[in-house]
Amino acid sequence: IDLNAGFDEFVDKAPGAGAPLGDVIGALAQRGVDTTRAHFITYRNNLNKIMGTPYNARDAWEVGVSRHGRTVHLHVLEQREQREREAA
Repeated sequence: IDLNAGFDEFVDKAPGAGAPLGDVIGALAQRGVDTTRAHFITYRNNLNKIMGTPYNARDAWEVGVSRHGRTVHLHVLEQREQREREAA
């Protein structure tokens, strides 16, 4: 496997854009997964952030929630402080 394949076509996300779930849902649909049967769809790291919150009171974050039928989509929203820290 060539890990450099497609690297020159990478487009970084715009600051504050977050991580939309469209790519995840598209990939699942491409593989024939019926996402309407799922209760939750999110990135794995979002669950790490939610479950780790009691142990990390230092970093602020917000979670965005939207409902599509009976499926809940969770996405962590990027904070201004995080953007400033990453820009420095």
